[in-house]
Amino acid sequence: MLETPTPGETASIFDWAMVDWTIVGWTVTALIAVAAIVVTVIVTRQFGNRRAVLTWFMEATPLMPKVASHLEVSYRDIPVPEPVLLTVVLVNSGPRDIASSMFDDRRPIRVEVGAKFYGVTRTDGTAKLISPAIGTSAEDAVVTMAPLLLKRGESWSFSAVISGHPEVNVDAPLVDTDVKELRPVETDGTIWSPVASVLGGVGVEFGGILGALASIFIGRRR
Repeated sequence: MLETPTPGETASIFDWAMVDWTIVGWTVTALIAVAAIVVTVIVTRQFGNRRAVLTWFMEATPLMPKVASHLEVSYRDIPVPEPVLLTVVLVNSGPRDIASSMFDDRRPIRVEVGAKFYGVTRTDGTAKLISPAIGTSAEDAVVTMAPLLLKRGESWSFSAVISGHPEVNVDAPLVDTDVKELRPVETDGTIWSPVASVLGGVGVEFGGILGALASIFIGRRR
């Protein structure tokens, strides 16, 4: 004959006989872990990945063979010893546009060439460049770019004739922006090394890289 338990007896049976507290504990722990992951993702997307990123790289291409020859390269009829075609590319590789208001105190981007400067042969993009005079020494050879909007995935670049090996440095006074330089894997690497790094790890939109490549190779042929 079945006996009907009293309400107190029912609570006792439910609390101690029917509940597996180990399962409950694991369930609560799993829910807390999932909630922590969700919160981390939301916070990271909202605050952690919003800094702009400006990536730059350069290529220096000698215009004369290393072996002795009677050839001569001149820029506007001025002979250039140890002539080199320098190409500098700046790419907005981050998750947001770089606005002109992000230039700290309206200061321009400064590209310190670090070699005797002769002149710019090509520019690409919307940047407004100010280049040094022909024959400017390595210490004073600086190309500046005025504050201007650089949309995500877009690039600025220029090519110039210089003398000797350049020591390029980019000073970009940008607020909330990480400035990164890409270097070839090997000392004698080509332009493909930094471009491959940009495509693989930085997340630049394909159109921006194509624009940068086009400016480099068209500049070479002219």
